[in-house]
Amino acid sequence: MNQIVVLFDMDDTLCDLSGALARDMNLIKSPSETGFAPPLPGQKSPPYLKARKIMVFNQPNWWLNLECYEPGWDILYEVQKLGYEFQIASKPSPDCHDSARQKLEWVETYLGSVVTHLTGDKSRIRADFMVDDWIPYGSKWLDNNPNGRLIIPYHVWNKDFQHDRAIHCRGPEDLEAVRAVLTTPKLSE
Repeated sequence: MNQIVVLFDMDDTLCDLSGALARDMNLIKSPSETGFAPPLPGQKSPPYLKARKIMVFNQPNWWLNLECYEPGWDILYEVQKLGYEFQIASKPSPDCHDSARQKLEWVETYLGSVVTHLTGDKSRIRADFMVDDWIPYGSKWLDNNPNGRLIIPYHVWNKDFQHDRAIHCRGPEDLEAVRAVLTTPKLSE
């Protein structure tokens, strides 16, 4: 029997990127500005906010110091309880050339020696499940993995996505449904 493989995204799945970005962007906003909120899919940030984001991303060890995102870790614990193999699939930031190194160090610090894919196209990685918050990546992965299933840690930017092979996880209240998906026999070829 082949080992079941679950791919985990890092940013806003295992790491609280949006929380750290909002915290640091709010530290450098002017008093007349409203609080920072990351743009939703399809929205563009004004150039001055993009420049600030690049400045935040390039702080020494910013990526390495990201805190854990609890809903993603709740899913990871379920995967570990089932004895499934998990791997990391993450896209390094084009705005910080050191993000790839820091992401690898973050994985080693929090997860130990785990297969880690740093790639611009996660859809090419074969697995039984993918856990990812970003719908453009998750949707493309579903297209290229016709037997795979997507587990989506809930965020405002992905709340409306629906797919017959996808499930949202808002937190502990959804873990029973996630466990049911994880233990459902593999979809037929």
